Amino acid sequence: MENDDGTETEIKGIVRPFHFRSVYLRIWVGKRVFIWDSKDGMKIVMKNRRALKFIIGFYGT
Repeated sequence: MENDDGTETEIKGIVRPFHFRSVYLRIWVGKRVFIWDSKDGMKIVMKNRRALKFIIGFYGT
């Protein structure tokens, strides 16, 4: 989960019970992060550091 200030909260593993909210894909290319979320749609965010990575995640409570 990404907060408004750019920080993130992550819980490793699977915590039960899990109530699915959305799935997201993040693609970091340089300082740009392309985020596709099944709930919020597409957006592009700028970060301070450079990176190249792909992240698939699930959001829920």
